[in-house]
Amino acid sequence: MTLGRPSAVVTVDGRRLTSAEGAVVRVRVRLGRGPAHDDAECVCWPSSKLTTAAPGSTLALALGNAGDETDVWTGEVTGVRRAPDGVALEGLASSVALSRTFLSQTFVDLSIADVVRQLASAAGVDVDEASGDATLPAYAVDDRRSAWAHLNDLAELTGAEVTVTAAGALKFVAPSSPSGGGGLGGLVEQVASLVLGGGASGLRYGANLLGWRATSRKAPATASVAAYGAASESGSAKWHWIRHDPDAAGRGPARIVPALRTRDAAEALAGALAARAARAVRRATVVVVGDATLRPGQTTTIADIPGDPGGDLRLLAVEHTLDGDAGFVSRLVVEPSS
Repeated sequence: MTLGRPSAVVTVDGRRLTSAEGAVVRVRVRLGRGPAHDDAECVCWPSSKLTTAAPGSTLALALGNAGDETDVWTGEVTGVRRAPDGVALEGLASSVALSRTFLSQTFVDLSIADVVRQLASAAGVDVDEASGDATLPAYAVDDRRSAWAHLNDLAELTGAEVTVTAAGALKFVAPSSPSGGGGLGGLVEQVASLVLGGGASGLRYGANLLGWRATSRKAPATASVAAYGAASESGSAKWHWIRHDPDAAGRGPARIVPALRTRDAAEALAGALAARAARAVRRATVVVVGDATLRPGQTTTIADIPGDPGGDLRLLAVEHTLDGDAGFVSRLVVEPSS
């Protein structure tokens, strides 16, 4: 077995330096799902060649074994923190441009995916993937909130998740629900044997799984969802009457979303809320040997769990850290995928 030598590659305004060349002390990258932007911090020696970076500079980070680093994050320098013992570059992912974009526009008879693409285009942000074939009769955005806020509203309405690729492109996709066993007994033991999607290797406690912490909770309550108007019963070709009491059942908190005018759309949102609540009953934090290929949204497949039928987990957040104390480690937050 050959031991790897953890390394980083830092690129500022097109200038590419390895961690050794740039006198890098520590790199931390935190990847998650909206509404927070992925952020990064790169700490260097005071004499580092990277200290010429300034707020607004482009910044890209790659992590892995020396000579085999994998791109993990692309964005811009949002702050430069200087101290006697070093300089820290702070950055936010390219999606931050959406938080600086404000527009007033009404989208008529467009799919959710098309609305997402148009909002991203207005901010100059590339879209890697956008799902959502459902057509919205009308969806209005206004300049009191950013395009990023409206994108995250759409994600909540449709059960999708907003993430950013290593190259800085936007992904707007619904969580995958792989088929297979739904056994959730012994979450820690499952994590110790999971095989991650996206080409990552399996994890084994005592080998590349370094630590874990699992928590069980009661599923949170969810609101019922009702269609906005009577067209849900009469068909979209009929005159659209606003219903006096959309949630006539009165089973508790209810959400009435004007953009969702049909019963099918309301039921889809209700299903997304229920699925999200069901997944929240189990959460675990797992620390593994650094793997730059791990990203939020990946699905894990559980196999060979003694006394358990198996199941699936999803990565909610990933924090990659490279420093002189622990080397390269990745901290994962996971939940059941279904």
